[in-house]
Amino acid sequence: MVPVHAMVMILYFSGLFPQLTIAAGTGETIVPGFQCIFFILLFIIQTYIFSKCYTYYLLFLLLISIFTLLKDKQVEDFNSKICRSAFFDSLENANLAFRQPHLFAELRFDLSSISVPLIEKMVWPEKIIFTCRAGTLSEKERFEAYQIALKKDVDFIDIDFEADLDLLFALKPEIRNSKTKLILSQHNFSETPSFEILKASTQKAFDLGADMAKIVSTAKQISDLERIYHLYTHFDRLVAFAMGELAIESRAKILYLGAPFTYAAFSENEQTAAGQLNFQQTIDLYNKLKSINI
Repeated sequence: MVPVHAMVMILYFSGLFPQLTIAAGTGETIVPGFQCIFFILLFIIQTYIFSKCYTYYLLFLLLISIFTLLKDKQVEDFNSKICRSAFFDSLENANLAFRQPHLFAELRFDLSSISVPLIEKMVWPEKIIFTCRAGTLSEKERFEAYQIALKKDVDFIDIDFEADLDLLFALKPEIRNSKTKLILSQHNFSETPSFEILKASTQKAFDLGADMAKIVSTAKQISDLERIYHLYTHFDRLVAFAMGELAIESRAKILYLGAPFTYAAFSENEQTAAGQLNFQQTIDLYNKLKSINI
């Protein structure tokens, strides 16, 4: 007869041990709560039925399970700290993607091939930022899109406070009467201004009623990144980083500096900005920076 501790070890290391898994973007996240409970119950049984020798084996497995729990908690933290920007060619594909558990996403509605009325039928992920930049839709369509998103109680809407000031003022009554938080953003696609200008722009966002400010510039040299990073010593509720190949590091580093979250591409082939990494690449870069204490 195979001892209980040996059977548990065989099942565990063969991958047949009971586990509950959920899809989490690029792969699977093991949710070890059930696993830990199973170990604890077996531990109690072993304590009363079998010798202490067997109990030590089970204790070892319990420690492995706890280690797994801590490791998976890190993945859960990344799910809340990395917002995946997405656009879709149909409502069906959007709803399919947004059904992923623990998903924090930005819907770039302006880049999606979805009509405004269909926003009513969208399935929202656990946390969502609704963004509709100028360009592809008329001002009337964009106003209606934001109105519907606000009625659907999305977590955030993102409005460019320089390009869309009139739109912001028109939506102010709906924003005040909703549960949705307001991200006011600014994008500079040519350079990184002086620190004084960056600071004034950030303050302007908050003066206009932002719950969170998003400041994005284009970095051409290291000193540009340093000016962006310095904003974190003056403001909370800020997401500030730079675009471009030189600035890729900034997308992960800002999590150390106090940003509540950062942005990543929904998939490797769906970038919405220059230098944007996907979810796993962002995690890998974060861990690399952490290992060298940057």
